[in-house]
Amino acid sequence: MASLLQSTLNTRFLPVAEKRFLRSDAPLQLTDAEISWLLENGITTLVDLRSMEEVQRKPCPLATDPSFSYHHLPVTGGGDTPRSRAHLHETYRNMVDGRMARILDVLLSAPAGAMYFCTAGKDRTGVVSALLMKKLGADESTIVQDYMLSKGNLMDMLLSYASAHPQVDPDIIIPREENILNVLEHINNLEKYNRLETARLVLRKARKSDLEAIWHNVWSDAEVAQTMLWQPTLTREEALRRMERTISMQSLHFTYFVCLKSTDEPIGFGGIREVAPGVFDELGLCIARAHQRMGYGKEMLEALVSLAFDKLGGHTFLYSCFRENTPSANLCKALGFQYTHTDTGTRGWDGYPYTCDHFELKR
Repeated sequence: MASLLQSTLNTRFLPVAEKRFLRSDAPLQLTDAEISWLLENGITTLVDLRSMEEVQRKPCPLATDPSFSYHHLPVTGGGDTPRSRAHLHETYRNMVDGRMARILDVLLSAPAGAMYFCTAGKDRTGVVSALLMKKLGADESTIVQDYMLSKGNLMDMLLSYASAHPQVDPDIIIPREENILNVLEHINNLEKYNRLETARLVLRKARKSDLEAIWHNVWSDAEVAQTMLWQPTLTREEALRRMERTISMQSLHFTYFVCLKSTDEPIGFGGIREVAPGVFDELGLCIARAHQRMGYGKEMLEALVSLAFDKLGGHTFLYSCFRENTPSANLCKALGFQYTHTDTGTRGWDGYPYTCDHFELKR
């Protein structure tokens, strides 16, 4: 399939949503006729997925055009050539994070048509497209077929690039079905394991109706936050914004509100992410002070370890906590975690210097 624009190589509408979303390589040399074509087709929102360095080197000329609403929303980990196919798959999975949730929110809430792009319109744009089509109800074969269209559009350019850069393996940079199938498997697992249960707890996704309970039980508690990286949420307006971010983030991560099974009241939160093939890191585990020392933290951590090892096929679980958070350290040690190392840092929101101990559990 040829590009819809003569000045680009890889511009096409998604095969869903009636020409609402236009994916592309970077539109750096659009003609006046092409700009008019975008506007005639209702494309008024632009989402630039490239890194800051890429944008500074080659800015999008439409960024300052008042006819368009331009958003620079870099995809995590984009812009570098993968070292291997395994590294490529890891890079693709790591793109599915809080930044990606924000990108999808901007695209889905665009008042009219939206164009989104990276440098080649292949990897970062490919992952955004897959997630967008998944949300819009497209089946797997449609998503894969759309992803593979980039191979035909870009083959000459990719082979030329590989020829000019002998260190680059063309087999890694040329699109293959397995690349996007790996992302779809991750998304399918998110849907499959969107709820976990223990004897007394349910780990589930956040709901807007949880706002008051999670805010009063956890988010507003400065004492709980003292040994965490997050900032206490002091007003209801801040809590509303935090809930919106949480719902978006949880949609793309194995992260949950921890709720009492008897009442469904959220009393904490926790989750994991895959940071390398088979290696899972906890994303912050927290139980409200009123419900501590009751064994709930152990139940939550056991459920997350089981998710990582038994359901997702992991082999290593990483855990960390502030040095002064002795109960947290004792909790992971009770489940067999072993100390690995210590590092230091400074908490972003208040400048607090902390010492962090790291542990791991292997299967």
